[in-house]
Amino acid sequence: VYQLRMFRSPNTAIARRAGMKRETPEFGPRTFG
Repeated sequence: VYQLRMFRSPNTAIARRAGMKRETPEFGPRTFG
């Protein structure tokens, strides 16, 4: 699910870095949101 939102997110560069910090709930919703 994160990957699908990652590509649709305008901040692809930030989304990629956030993907590595997927374990952090704070980065997930904020970046992909």
